Amino acid sequence: MRMKIYESHNGFSKRGAFFDLDGTLIRGLMIRVFRRYLADMGKIDRKIADKIDFIVSAYERGEVSYPQVARRVPALYASGIKGLRIGPMPALVRDFVEDYVPKNLFPYSKALLNFVKSFNLVIAISGSPQEVVEELKAQLGFDEAYGSLFTTNRNGVYTGTVKKKSYPRKFQGEAS
Repeated sequence: MRMKIYESHNGFSKRGAFFDLDGTLIRGLMIRVFRRYLADMGKIDRKIADKIDFIVSAYERGEVSYPQVARRVPALYASGIKGLRIGPMPALVRDFVEDYVPKNLFPYSKALLNFVKSFNLVIAISGSPQEVVEELKAQLGFDEAYGSLFTTNRNGVYTGTVKKKSYPRKFQGEAS
């Protein structure tokens, strides 16, 4: 677990605990599992899900670097959800999280989160879709949560591109 002290806007120091969700609190990579769920539900093409599996498996075998995975997987996910309406996404996310998380939350996760709640902020950071990360924020009690964002047009339809950094300015450039 990494903690970072940062200066807030009002000049007071705050303690915060930052967690990566995937592989730290929850087994697996949610962007990988969630897009497979979307494929099983008939919402995205299975070929996109297969491409993501291929890249992640290559990373696990040491054939692809983490920066490559961190760029390529969200881009593939974005192309996979292109054309989907954002409206049904909250219900899909809720159903996925309610099914997946209880079976895949590490045994120590809830106790660890309860312990760090004495800090000013408990923050989740993930490359998984923001919609999934937000649902986990609600279920696990994070103060803030940041995930990958994907563009939509004015009609609420995903455009197939990844938005740039979704993290607040106060956290950008402070990675330790």
